[in-house]
Amino acid sequence: MTELRDFDRTCISATHAYQVGISNAAKTANVIIGSSWTRGLAVHPVAAGVAFIAFLLSLSLHRAVTLVASLFAFLASALALIAFAIDIALFVFVRHQVNNLPDIDARTTIGVGFWLTFVSFLLLILGGATVCLGRRHRSKRTDDATYPMTTAATTSSEKKPFWAKFRKN
Repeated sequence: MTELRDFDRTCISATHAYQVGISNAAKTANVIIGSSWTRGLAVHPVAAGVAFIAFLLSLSLHRAVTLVASLFAFLASALALIAFAIDIALFVFVRHQVNNLPDIDARTTIGVGFWLTFVSFLLLILGGATVCLGRRHRSKRTDDATYPMTTAATTSSEKKPFWAKFRKN
């Protein structure tokens, strides 16, 4: 472990979990948020990776691949929900620890990343359902050769303005 000291800051080598120490201004009391609390934050990039794989799979037109893409999207949404639960637990623990410090007027608030995790959970559920239902819709369609492409109205020789198609008959 390499330590670089610059004034009051210390940098150590990066790991998948870390400790954070918080103290009051007089440095008479401190609390440590242990690595066991920050270890769960590694779920966020895993959920993002699975969501990216689901996105790549959803670009396929093959039925089986789009079904797998839908399953990957639902797996990514489950991982995002787990990551959101970890965020809630970490937030509550940090708020409790900071409120235990004497002589400190601190306020712990929820940040943007917290809400981004929640929104990604919702959008992954929506995306998984969209890919799954889009696959169902595609399979219900009839053969393209039997679908009538022209009608009597479109074969007429007179040119109609663009807005004419929005008029009532």
